[in-house]
Parts: sequence; structure tokens; C-alpha cells
Amino acid sequence: MSLLVLQHIKCEGPGYIADFAASRGLELEVIRVFDGTPIPEPQDAEAMIVLGGPMNVYEEERYPWLVAENTAIQAAIAEDMPYLGICLGSQLLAKALGASIVRNPVEEIGFGDVTLAPGAMQDPLFQEFSNVLPAFHWHEDTWELPDGSTLLASSAACPHQAFRYGRAYGLQFHVETTPEMVSDWIGEYSGQLRNFGMWGSADSMRAEANDRADAFRHQTLKLMANFWDLVVLQQGASVR
Repeated sequence: MSLLVLQHIKCEGPGYIADFAASRGLELEVIRVFDGTPIPEPQDAEAMIVLGGPMNVYEEERYPWLVAENTAIQAAIAEDMPYLGICLGSQLLAKALGASIVRNPVEEIGFGDVTLAPGAMQDPLFQEFSNVLPAFHWHEDTWELPDGSTLLASSAACPHQAFRYGRAYGLQFHVETTPEMVSDWIGEYSGQLRNFGMWGSADSMRAEANDRADAFRHQTLKLMANFWDLVVLQQGASVR
């Protein structure tokens, strides 16, 4: 059984999601769209996961693969396929659903809590979670809530942090990031840290990533188990 994963830049890989797949014996079919790897038909996989990246969803001329990716996401939506979009992946989902992607009032970078909306703890993705989740953030843009979707989470710096449309979920925050990835992003995206003082320092971010690693990994494995249950439910069989 396989999960189709779309990756947009080398430093933003599946991270802890790969740990979950390994724990369940699942194949991760990671498509590096930035290398020009063609996107396969989403229906050939059990679920679709779309990762983050520094590009804007409207930069089709600079990143031509965004056109094919939008088509693939729309096909997944049409099939009511389990979909998990993280950061850019959530923005691409919102765009495919006809919503606008806008600049967030502030650049949200670093660790910060996300608060679940009333009723979100009964949502399949967030079952058995508390109403406040520690999360990692690195984004300038965000999405407007698509028509027909349900807002699931917010943060103090960004009111739109998670939404659901059918079996498709968009998370503006990151759940996949390992300490190594956090360190890589600090180097890769150093130009975005001009306003970083409001979030701390690069050293404090690295230290917090190390301190939180075990708890963050556990939370991600739990969230991914809930997501996988959506796949199981769709197939009418249990693998848990």
C-alpha cells in the first residue's frame, strides 16, 4: 500500500511522515516535482500528501509543475481521496477548491501553539488530541477558507491553520519537521529571518527543535495514524 507524496524543494522532505510509513510497512512514493519528475495519477495510491515549499501557488511561470500539480489535486478532490496538505500543500488545496491565497498579516516562523476550533477534537484527524497543539511554522502566505470547508484550527498569528473538505485536509502548520530539517531551513531560508526577532533566534529554534523532538514525533505519528484510518475506512478494511 502506498502514499503518494509530492515534494517541492530538497530540504522539505517527509520527515516524521516517513517514520510513520516505515512503522506500518507502507510505501512512500515521493515525487520530487522540482526535479521534473512527472506526477502519477493520484488514483494509483491510497492517499496523497503534499508537502511545503517557499514558492507561491500562483508562480506557474517560474514553477511550471504547479499546473500539473493543481490538476492532480483536483483529481484527488473529485475522487474524495484522503489528502493531507502541509503549509504550501494546504495552500494548493485551497487554491484547487477556488479559494484565494493571501499574505498573512505577519511572517509566522518558529514553534507556536495551534488551537483547535470547537468540535475539531471530534474530527477524525484530531481524535484523542487536546485542544492545543504544539506546532512548527514557517510561512508568509495563508489561505482564505474555501467554500464548503470546515475550519479546524487557528493560531494567534494566523487565524486559518487547518481545514477539512471531505476527506481532504489542509494544515498551514508543519507536523513533519525533524530537528535536522529545522536546522536546514534556517540555513536555506536565512533571507526570511529579517523579522525573526519576534520569534526568538536561530540558536533558540534549533535548541527547541531538539528539546521537542520526541514529543513532536509522537504527535505526528498519532496524527498520521488518524489520517491512515481515513484510508482504511475508505477501503472498508482495517490495517491497525
